[in-house]
Amino acid sequence: MKPENLPPNSMAIVMSAVDDGDMDVYCIHSFAKDYDEDTANYYLDILNGLNLALENSFEFLVLAGAMARMLKESQDEEISFEPDDELLKAMAERKVIPLNRKKLN
Repeated sequence: MKPENLPPNSMAIVMSAVDDGDMDVYCIHSFAKDYDEDTANYYLDILNGLNLALENSFEFLVLAGAMARMLKESQDEEISFEPDDELLKAMAERKVIPLNRKKLN
């Protein structure tokens, strides 16, 4: 991918899987010549920081990505609660103390 193929005033991180299990990472950007220099430098600092994190914190990013995937998968699952017979009996006999929801905080 070439910078001229990007939309105006954009940035990209390109990651390519390599046969040995590694990954090539490079950054490109296409800020217009008249784009504010301070703003462009700010965005380029973000881009370079992301690139640095990709190059040096790979294991952390893999872990964070796996956790995000597992969280999404768990959110997609419906949780159902079926009370045990012992709990139902205790509730019927008023042996369960009700919580005052106004005092929970």
